[in-house]
This record gives sequence, structure tokens and C-alpha cells, in this order.
Amino acid sequence: MANSTFHPPLSGSALLNDPALNKGTAFTAAEREARSLEGLLPARIETIGEQIEPIVRSMAAATDRPIILPLSNPTSRAEATPTELLSWTEGRALVATGSPLDDVVHDGVTHHISQANNVYVFPGLGLGARVANVSQITDSMLLAAATGVAEQSPCRTGEATAGVLLPLDEVQTVSRRIAFAVARAAAGDQIDDDEIHRRIDQFWWTAAYVPVHPEPEENQQ
Repeated sequence: MANSTFHPPLSGSALLNDPALNKGTAFTAAEREARSLEGLLPARIETIGEQIEPIVRSMAAATDRPIILPLSNPTSRAEATPTELLSWTEGRALVATGSPLDDVVHDGVTHHISQANNVYVFPGLGLGARVANVSQITDSMLLAAATGVAEQSPCRTGEATAGVLLPLDEVQTVSRRIAFAVARAAAGDQIDDDEIHRRIDQFWWTAAYVPVHPEPEENQQ
């Protein structure tokens, strides 16, 4: 009996649904094929990396410019690197990451990698609400902010190597435009464009830090 083989009377989904017979992921490849389990169970539990590559390749097969945002932090925990994503998509992916990363050279072409950071939205959203003098952030204001970011995306030019978002050192330009869009959505016809721009200038704040120099030791008591 020790060397005998047990042949279950069921196969396929019926076998999977019978707790007395189901071995879960312990079925071998040969057992799956013999019992019509192909496609119902994975051959094994895959790593994140092994799962991501076929998904990305499928995206690239379905669209010319897949937008992929590996946002997990820190960088060591990211779902995939920009280098991998550009390799799997033949350089066609539009990539923005959760952490700041260097640009990537793929097939001799430099691709700009944007950092997807909420700093693009929040300052302009708050300023727009202040300009419109509202106490609640509405869906239409959020949509206006998101649209404002999208309208300033460098990749809208069609350039294959352009980033998804403007560089962070241009974030003030983004914030001003978003503030206007948010205030316009919040105020409707109650405030004209010139007044919105005037209020943006009025409430605009720029950080200016006074240099701090340590006092010489001889002057300390």
C-alpha cells in the first residue's frame, strides 16, 4: 500500500472544491495536467518581480505608451525599476516613481523619470481654496487640480523621452496654474479671472530663511 497511487474520482474545479481531495498548491505539474487543473492553480507562488514582468509586457502589447507608476517606498521596495520597465516595453513606457530616481538611458536614448509626488497638487489646491474663500474641498476642485497637473505634463508633446510630470524645480509654476483652476472651479462666476490672479499674488508665500551663524565661543558666557 505504501507505493500505491490514489486516483481521485474527480477532476478540474470539482476536485478543487472537495476539501477531502484538494491538495491546494501541492499538486505537481504532471498531476495538474492529468487532472485538468491547468489554468486553475499557479505552478508555484511567484515573487513580485516574476509577476510584474508579464503584466507589464501585456500592457505594452495592448497600448503604445503604457503609463506605469511604481510608487512604493523606499526604492528597494519598488514594484519595478524604471530600467526594467523601459526594457520590458521596448522604451515605450511612461514612468513616474515614488522616490526621486535618475534618468534612464535605453538603447542610447535618455528617458526622463518623474517623481510622482503630492507636492504637485496640495499647495495649489490649498491656495485655490484660500483665493476662493471656501471652507470645503469639493470633487470639482479636486478634478480641476488633477486636470491642471495633467495639462502641464511634458509627455503631452508626444516626445518619447519626456517625463510624465514637470521637474520639481518648476513646481511653483504648476502650483500657480492649479491654484487658478481650483479657484475658478470653486468660485464659478462669482470672481473674475483678473481678481483670481490678484488674490493669488496676494496670498502667495515664498520661504525666505535668514542665515544663522553660530556665536563665537569667546562671546558665550
